Amino acid sequence: MQTTTAPPDHEYAPDPWKNIEETNTNSSNTISGQATLEEGQYALRQAQFNRSYNIEVGVSVQDGGSIDIFGMSADEFDRYRDRESPVYYDGLYETGVSDTTISDTMQTGDHRIIFDNSSVFGSDASEEVTFAFETVVRVPE
Repeated sequence: MQTTTAPPDHEYAPDPWKNIEETNTNSSNTISGQATLEEGQYALRQAQFNRSYNIEVGVSVQDGGSIDIFGMSADEFDRYRDRESPVYYDGLYETGVSDTTISDTMQTGDHRIIFDNSSVFGSDASEEVTFAFETVVRVPE
């Protein structure tokens, strides 16, 4: 008799965000806050740009294990959501992180930054995770 293992949970957390603060200057936009994801959940921040921008994403886990961060286009997010293998942006991809800052340039278009606490892609999730994040968007120099 062959046993089958159920696929890992991969569930969208619609609003895990707390203490969101936004600061705008002439040269940048900063959004910071906190989030809690249960094991098997992911959350996203999205942005639509009409020009190129530099983006920097900082994450610091405050409680629990580690999380994965994936930057991708809206089309690749559809693949991610459907458990297919998406293509991530080179500079906006890191797995198993507890404290990191990643950055890249995003071109014109519709983009997603995924905060993932599931075992579907990246590292294995084993517990609820609470983290602080900061996203800074700047016009390239």
